[in-house]
Amino acid sequence: MKRIHAKFQEEREKTAYLKMILADAKSSPEFPGASRMLHLQ
Repeated sequence: MKRIHAKFQEEREKTAYLKMILADAKSSPEFPGASRMLHLQ
């Protein structure tokens, strides 16, 4: 049970990290597709 929870926590951290990157990219003109990706989630 603990291992499942750890895995879930890991996934959540990964998702939070990706969202942070996308939010960064959204405010950066270098990535025009990032805001579109953000909308799909």
